[in-house]
Amino acid sequence: MRAEKELLASRGHAIITYYRHNDEIRRYGLFKKIGFIKTVFYSGRTVKELTAIIEKERPDVAHVHNLFPLISPSAYYCLKAHGIPVVQTVHNYRFLCPNGLFYRKGVICEKCKSGNTAHCFFYTCYRNSVFLSGLYALTFWFHRKLGTFLRFIDIFIALSNFAKDKLIEGGLPGSKIEVEGNFVAVDKHAPVYDKDSYALFLGRISPEKGIRTLLDAYKILDTLFLKIAGEGPLLERVKEYIKSNNIANVDALGFVSGSEKAALLGKAAVSIIPSEWYENFPMAVLESLAAGTPVIASRIGGLPELIEEGKNGLLFEPGNTGDLAAKIRYFYSNREIALNMSRYALESFEKRYSAGKHYEGLIQIYDKAIKLGRGRV
Repeated sequence: MRAEKELLASRGHAIITYYRHNDEIRRYGLFKKIGFIKTVFYSGRTVKELTAIIEKERPDVAHVHNLFPLISPSAYYCLKAHGIPVVQTVHNYRFLCPNGLFYRKGVICEKCKSGNTAHCFFYTCYRNSVFLSGLYALTFWFHRKLGTFLRFIDIFIALSNFAKDKLIEGGLPGSKIEVEGNFVAVDKHAPVYDKDSYALFLGRISPEKGIRTLLDAYKILDTLFLKIAGEGPLLERVKEYIKSNNIANVDALGFVSGSEKAALLGKAAVSIIPSEWYENFPMAVLESLAAGTPVIASRIGGLPELIEEGKNGLLFEPGNTGDLAAKIRYFYSNREIALNMSRYALESFEKRYSAGKHYEGLIQIYDKAIKLGRGRV
């Protein structure tokens, strides 16, 4: 959202931002927490604040990224009541799956896709909480029954063709879905030569990211040192696993950002994305390609749309330790192929995922939404 805001502002567009942070909830007293249940379904505060913004600024289009839980779907009702066209970026699968992942306790799960979100409650899919799982399950069931999303969102932006197909399977018409992936705004790319001999995992340290598969692969690998950069619920367990299994060629760095992250990406021989959920369009892939760093990724979700096999990276079967290890060995033992992949990684980024390409796509989508939403209240 911040990157798109800066991109549009740099092209002369006036941007009005409305957001709230979930940290508010931590400061709630008992009565506010009770009121929070109603807020998830419909927020009067959102309507009041958005109405004031709309009456003052009269925006041409509203681009929504995330409304849950504090802003709530009341934003859609408010925007449409004032005749403002609505574009919604679908970052995950929450419109079809209350936990947003299509992933439950280590396995892919699509039980809620057709609209019966009770499964989320029974399996406590959202943060393993009975209360939150039930609240999110009821919220999405309620608004799907009302037709809130279908009636009040003019254009859905799916980040990948895979995500678009899932939205269609869940009942959304393909005519209302446009595919426009993420982008990285970079002025200078890291050189595609002078790489160090290490692989990089950059991302959240959590089960769906396939971190266990990656570590198991490195138990049988003695080449290409691995650096793990990121934080998440499994970070300490990852450190313990590395130590207890004497995996000498792996180092867990923890959270990195800014120049440290850029340096890690720029010098890495390859990035590894071993995800086991329907990964949509991870920024880690784009940031790697922008740095001239090829990617070894799972053949799942939207990843095959980003990785051109043998050109800017390699694909392996998700959860398959042996296949992942084989791909890492292949990459390490074929230096000329690795160098060509590095060159093409940067080239593929510049052709498909530059800021200029993204801007053109966004403006086309906004224009379409304005034509569809004009005069419809």
